[in-house]
Amino acid sequence: LILFGDTGTGKSTLVTVGLAIFGLSKEAMTSGGSTAKSNEYFCAKYNCCNIAIDDIKAETLMSSNFTALIKGIYKGIPRTKMLSYGKGVEYIHTCSPLAYSTNEALPDLKEVINRLNVIEIFGKVFKADKFNYHEFNKQNLDELSLILPELLKFPIEKVMGLYEIIFEKLQKQVEDTQKRIINNIAYAYTGALLLKHISEIEIENLDEKVIEFAKKQVERYENIQTPVDKVLNEILILNK
Repeated sequence: LILFGDTGTGKSTLVTVGLAIFGLSKEAMTSGGSTAKSNEYFCAKYNCCNIAIDDIKAETLMSSNFTALIKGIYKGIPRTKMLSYGKGVEYIHTCSPLAYSTNEALPDLKEVINRLNVIEIFGKVFKADKFNYHEFNKQNLDELSLILPELLKFPIEKVMGLYEIIFEKLQKQVEDTQKRIINNIAYAYTGALLLKHISEIEIENLDEKVIEFAKKQVERYENIQTPVDKVLNEILILNK
């Protein structure tokens, strides 16, 4: 998950609230000044725990190591690392869900975009000032962890059945040749519906909003040029 938008639009607040649902404090969020390699080691050390990294920098996003991290973590594929003094190799397993926030431009790479849920926040979607009570009353944040036991009460078969219904619905409404983007969104939407059920809060036109969001994600993916297209376009610009 990448929360992308201007400073002060509530990205860090959203990640803090997300961490609280899993019983993690605000201190569990780390600074984005680290490299993609250090992010990988962090994920490997705390496997199966949500890793939240705030304000990630452009150099990290644009690095080949970031692409490798996202591709590896998407399916939990281990990477090998040579041990010192030629003592053999070790496996680095990264199976942690990642939540990033950034003000920087996102990578213009298909293999990255189609493995992420990109949430754009530019002051219109999410108003952080409505959630200030989390900042002033720590107990409110602590109480969010009470949602997790409620989530765990849902039978796995019911959750996966709900996911399959959502995936089929998105597949009919959204043209995604790889099905990877709508697959990502179907998982997220499943979680949202479970939370909606627990909280007993109704959200107006949620289906339509999710379908529209999925279409925008696919459009973003489809509009990314291949390296060949980019070179040809640059040649035309230079020629002119």
